Amino acid sequence: DGPTSSPTNIPTDGPTEIPTDSPTAGPTKAPTLLYCTDSTTWSAVKSKKFNCAWIQTHKKKQLKKKCKLSGKNGRKAKDACPLACNEKDACAKPKCWKNGQWEPKKKKAYFKKCSDLEVGKGKEKKKILCQRTGSHKENGTKVFAYEVCGKCGHCDKSSGRKLTDIFHSRR
Repeated sequence: DGPTSSPTNIPTDGPTEIPTDSPTAGPTKAPTLLYCTDSTTWSAVKSKKFNCAWIQTHKKKQLKKKCKLSGKNGRKAKDACPLACNEKDACAKPKCWKNGQWEPKKKKAYFKKCSDLEVGKGKEKKKILCQRTGSHKENGTKVFAYEVCGKCGHCDKSSGRKLTDIFHSRR
């Protein structure tokens, strides 16, 4: 018996006689982390109000406890809400979207886009507005304001997010 012509699901009895290809000339690229993004549909068993945006508002001590909550489908908050739960090893901080790309689901006269957070809103008002869900104007991707609006402080402001960016699987 010689080596197979293509990979099979059947293990061999021992090592093959033909060696594998030589090592690569240089190091391979490190795996890229997907961008964190929180589920807009997850909520804790206790109440629909206990969603990712609600979890995101808690301080470290309470946050750890809240991230252990189970959702209606048995999924833990830390898995459904990696950004809110500060799961930095699971995924990368998302890049902020350019102003005008995101709009809240329910528009108010004082809050129609991310830059509206800059217009002298009080700290509490901004905290509430950053919890709002909305979507990308062109492709309809649903996200929380805190994920894409730089003034909320949870996204990377270094450059605007592009439509082709990869999202962490969250639904």
